[in-house]
Amino acid sequence: MYSHEKKRRFIQLRGQGLSYRKIAKELKISTPTLVKWSLILDIHINNAKVMEFESMKEEYHATSMHRAKVLATQLNNVAQALVESDCSKIPPYKLMEMQTRLENEFQEQLPKIEFHRKIPFGGSEAIKKIMEHTDTWPV
Repeated sequence: MYSHEKKRRFIQLRGQGLSYRKIAKELKISTPTLVKWSLILDIHINNAKVMEFESMKEEYHATSMHRAKVLATQLNNVAQALVESDCSKIPPYKLMEMQTRLENEFQEQLPKIEFHRKIPFGGSEAIKKIMEHTDTWPV
């Protein structure tokens, strides 16, 4: 009989995406036993995967927000330099190219918002509509 701690660790490692082989080596438990545990503990493993994904998503959001702030600062600096340009140091066309590139990069960092139309649920006809057609409007 294995301890609850080993099973908890197994769930955590599977949630992180580790292979049975790597987990077997760390926990010193046979791979067939881990496969059996996987069948029994699949809901817990799935929950661990979701939590791992959410953590990764939060980290990505923080880095993408930082990147957007940096791009916004650069864009403001380029716009100010373009206004103040006397054409002696940086040609205006170069500043305009830089401004366009930064604006495009900044737009790519913005979250994408979509609106979906709700289709009323009511029997097989509504299910048929869902299967046939989904409306999405990117902003």
